[in-house]
Amino acid sequence: MEPTRTPPLVLSGTDLSGAASARRFVRQQVRSVTAGDVTSDVVLATSELVTNAVQHGPSSTVTVTVHTDDDTVAVTVENDGSAPDLPTDVGDWTVAAPSAPNGRGLGIVRAISDRVEMTRTASSVSITVEFDRRR
Repeated sequence: MEPTRTPPLVLSGTDLSGAASARRFVRQQVRSVTAGDVTSDVVLATSELVTNAVQHGPSSTVTVTVHTDDDTVAVTVENDGSAPDLPTDVGDWTVAAPSAPNGRGLGIVRAISDRVEMTRTASSVSITVEFDRRR
C-alpha cells in the first residue's frame, strides 16, 4: 500500500458539532484499510481530540488529517490555539475518576492509541495518534 495523506478537514474551532463531522470524515478514510476495532479506536480518539481542541483551544480552526501506510493509521488534530490547560507530557494523560464531571478524554486517547505525539508552539497545538493496522 502506498502511503497516503488525505486532504485535511478544516473545522470551526468554536463549534462542538465539528466532532461529529470529524468522526464521519475519519471513519470514511480508514474503514477500508483497517479492522473494525481499529477503526472504532481511531474514530473515538479523533472525537476526543477534536472535542478537547474546541473546548480548551481557544482556537478559530481545528484541522484533522489522516495518514495511512502498510502498517499504521495516523490522525493529526491541530488547532490554532494555545490550549493552556493541556498537560504538556502525554504520560500525564490519565482518565479521571468516575465521580469527576470531566477529564476522561485525553486519558482515553492515550489508552487506546499505540503512539501519541504532541507538538506545541506559542500559537498552536498538534496531536498525532497512531494505530497499528494489524492489532
